[in-house]
Amino acid sequence: MSKLFLQYGYPVPEEQIKENIIKVKNEGRDKVFVETDTFDKVIGFIHVAPHILLYFEPLTNILGIVVDKSHRRKGIGKRLFMKVWDWAKANNFKGIRVISGNDRKAAHALYRSVGFKFIKSQGNFKMMFDEEINE
Repeated sequence: MSKLFLQYGYPVPEEQIKENIIKVKNEGRDKVFVETDTFDKVIGFIHVAPHILLYFEPLTNILGIVVDKSHRRKGIGKRLFMKVWDWAKANNFKGIRVISGNDRKAAHALYRSVGFKFIKSQGNFKMMFDEEINE
């Protein structure tokens, strides 16, 4: 799956991916749906998690979706969304949300094509524990 992550813009070692999959599976909170080719090779995945806020109804949050470049525009992304749709409805979530970088225009077109509505632009911040804190 490291090839898919690289296409997504994240060079992640295969060993790290395996460790993360085990953690996600053991925690049991997140869900990962995959699409495979005729040789059972993963050609697309979507990773979702509950998004529970104090001030809004429970949603499912898409944390990542990637379809292999050579398999795009064949309905795989839409099938992945439908798997999430079915799972989220069956688990009493009220909707699905996704946050996507401004530069991911093709992804935005896919989201709109399956029924997502654009609601706002926002900043995206992170703090890594191995970096110094500005005092």
